[in-house]
Amino acid sequence: MKRLEWVAIFSYLLVGFATVIFGALLPELLRFYGQNYSDGGKLVFLQFAGFLIGVLITPSLSQRLGYWKTILFAFIILFFVHSLFFLRPLWYLVLMFAAFNGFGFGVTQTAVGTMLLESKEDQKAVIMSRLEVSFGIGALLMPILSSVLIVKGAWSASFMIVGFFALIMTIIWSHESFRKVDTLVPTPKNKDGFPTVNSYDKRAIFRLMFFMCFLFLYVGIETSIINFLPSILIKQIEISSYVAGLSVTLFWVAMVIGRIFAGVLAEKIKYYRFLFFSNLGALIFIANISVVKNTLIIFLLVFLVGLFLSGIFSITLVFADKVFPGTTKRTTSNLIASGGIGGAVLPLLMGWSMDRLESEYSIWVLIGFTSVMFLILTAMGLLKFKDNKANETVNHQKQL
Repeated sequence: MKRLEWVAIFSYLLVGFATVIFGALLPELLRFYGQNYSDGGKLVFLQFAGFLIGVLITPSLSQRLGYWKTILFAFIILFFVHSLFFLRPLWYLVLMFAAFNGFGFGVTQTAVGTMLLESKEDQKAVIMSRLEVSFGIGALLMPILSSVLIVKGAWSASFMIVGFFALIMTIIWSHESFRKVDTLVPTPKNKDGFPTVNSYDKRAIFRLMFFMCFLFLYVGIETSIINFLPSILIKQIEISSYVAGLSVTLFWVAMVIGRIFAGVLAEKIKYYRFLFFSNLGALIFIANISVVKNTLIIFLLVFLVGLFLSGIFSITLVFADKVFPGTTKRTTSNLIASGGIGGAVLPLLMGWSMDRLESEYSIWVLIGFTSVMFLILTAMGLLKFKDNKANETVNHQKQL
């Protein structure tokens, strides 16, 4: 594996750390600052707002500054804000810099992913799956590390871990060999040899909306499972909070395992077919969770749901890159942004349903989201969103 790919993988590990750290430390933060969960909601919202801004402006930043400066800038921000968090500043500063944290990992995730999609000619699904594996490991490890530090009474040291990792990545990325990374990214050209305009026609915008809605639902479903699955299981099969919490850990383990193989499998069976069967499998197993009462079987179903959902995000990005050749920066940014919005909006709807419905029936909200996602994917198939045609377009551009 090339050195650049390794650095990208460790960059996504840092993104995983930074994404979940507030969730892992939220009870301790609120206790230390004397705040309530409404204030915790503000913290999460501001981080999401920063993430969304970072994702949306990354194409402009990378266009003006290049990928090298853009990614280096994001690492410096992450180092700065987590160093500040470690010092336990005033609450209003925590809220302010939560937005900068979201901005930092939003830019990192989008810039690194887009850079590799643009610079690699083949096996894009494999490298994107590796990035998602790294992200999943970071999201899985940070709560564990934070729990250990909480027990030792040193919860703020969790921020030091992220800050130190960001410093290491800043030093690595500053190395002379990475300054030339922008030369690896080809500029798409038309038949006359001029750079193509990075824009969509009306037909492309129509197709892009399907991808955006699809990832809006996917990230919302994943976030809802992470946040509400334990509560659903506590009501449905009357297990303890500790055992119910293990369901999320099992879900993340399945996500990591699935992402290891997702890229290779998607390259073999084609991207659309991979997404179709992944979505169908997730729908079937989520639906089964609603009717099963046995703890072991439910935990097996949770694992299978994680396994089938694991590759959807990364393979959708690669699939979209094939359908919209020459627009990688904008397409990747738009799709990650739509997923981020789904990750904020759908859990709100899920929480609303938890308040107004019996928790064991709230699983049907997830089933509904997953069913709509499957309908969107089916429509994409009927409208001929095929891999082969896109591949031919890309190959034609390479010959020009």
